[in-house]
Amino acid sequence: MNTYPLYSPEGHILAFEIENVYIGVKKIATLLRSFDGVSDIRVRKLFSAAPDIHIEFIYKERVFIVWEPYADSSRYWIGPKDDANKEIDLGAIESLFRQYRPMTIIKLIGDLVSFKFLKRGE
Repeated sequence: MNTYPLYSPEGHILAFEIENVYIGVKKIATLLRSFDGVSDIRVRKLFSAAPDIHIEFIYKERVFIVWEPYADSSRYWIGPKDDANKEIDLGAIESLFRQYRPMTIIKLIGDLVSFKFLKRGE
């Protein structure tokens, strides 16, 4: 899966984005559960007060979120809940998502919806 990392001035990954056409919230939670060091995964309830924050989780004793800006974006942003956690490197979690391969049918539908079938070299 394509990831879009956001780097700190020191070169570590502060946060990253993934295209939501290829993965849903439940699958993100499943991937996070499979990662050693991630705990307390809380998936948003259907009519919660914060409709754009889909998941909260703990990593290295800090709170991180899976956020969909304006609850209407083409990408999920995965990163710290607040600025105090910017020193944590999310490179290992980003790698987990980069290695993820959606089912073939999901990949085909995602490519159609996002017009990736028109782009060469991907």
